Amino acid sequence: MFGNGDKKAEEVPATSKTQEAQKFLLAEDSVVNGDISTNEPAVINGTVEGSVTIENTLNIGAKGAIRGPVYVALDAKIDGVITGDLTCKGAVVLSATASLTGDVQCTSLILTKGAYFCGKVVCTEVK
Repeated sequence: MFGNGDKKAEEVPATSKTQEAQKFLLAEDSVVNGDISTNEPAVINGTVEGSVTIENTLNIGAKGAIRGPVYVALDAKIDGVITGDLTCKGAVVLSATASLTGDVQCTSLILTKGAYFCGKVVCTEVK
């Protein structure tokens, strides 16, 4: 009646909450004068005056801007502005609101109609 041993007990994890992935977030109207480096996925909605190293994915919002060299270990989606060279081990997507002035090294580059790009591109496996 209360269990005959035929059914195995269902394992329940110690925490029932699903943990969300942590992100590095730079809020709109925020300004960083210096270098940024993180292992977390990054969302830049403010301004960075310095180098940016992201050992994950990067998303620059429409009001986000980076003035300096950028390194991304995975993919990058740009809706804002980068003024500086971009090295990305994955794909780079420039949306219609994006502006990128600098050389790009990536595995693939996707330019949406309306995006501004001025620089050289090398699409190859980035090591």
